[in-house]
Amino acid sequence: RYNVNLNYKYEDTLGRIINFDADYGDFTKRAGNLQTNKYTQSDGLVLSDNLYRSLNAIDIGLRAIKADYTTKLWKGKLETGLKFSSVSADNDSKFLEILPDGEFRDPDRSNRFVYREEISNAYVNYQKAFGKWQLQGGLRVENTKSKGELDEISAVAGNMKVTERNYTNWFPFLSATVKPYVNHNFSLSYSRRIDRPAYQNLNPFIYLLDELSFWQGNPFLAPQLSHRMLLQYVYKIYLPVR
Repeated sequence: RYNVNLNYKYEDTLGRIINFDADYGDFTKRAGNLQTNKYTQSDGLVLSDNLYRSLNAIDIGLRAIKADYTTKLWKGKLETGLKFSSVSADNDSKFLEILPDGEFRDPDRSNRFVYREEISNAYVNYQKAFGKWQLQGGLRVENTKSKGELDEISAVAGNMKVTERNYTNWFPFLSATVKPYVNHNFSLSYSRRIDRPAYQNLNPFIYLLDELSFWQGNPFLAPQLSHRMLLQYVYKIYLPVR
């Protein structure tokens, strides 16, 4: 596993700031599992002796680039920016049946699932003080394109081999903070958020945990959208109450 980051920041005498970030990351995981399934009668007679091995390889690559701009505007602060990120997740699962004459891959219980996702977003945020009040508002728009592909050789009949999505969401943010007395702060904020499923949970193939149980992902899992409203009181800077 490794990550590389490139950052550039420029600030002039007027308080204008340009910030640029580029990220590259790679994550690799290898895991194996040996399953021994033996069925016997009460007298010890072996009815069935099945031995399996599963080998799982996961490779996740991340690329991201973003640019942010900050400036003073109307005695307040304006922030705006763009971001693009790309993720690829390659899941390769091999299921081997162990027989006396060797190990053999079972194509009906092996698969390779490749998931690609591209997210583009832009945001704008403005904050300004009015006496004891601090007001802030912003909006972020986000477009997501994703594609999941199940290897045709190992695809199970009835499963969708390719799943594609393209959707756009808007995320507003509003907050108001007031400091009526020294060491006392009250704030009220609202935001809309998104929570995406893990990439492994989108794989539609069936993973056999043993001969009697299995785990399966769902390529139609949708992101979870939520609205959050927070009322908070802070005494000095040490004791927040929500």
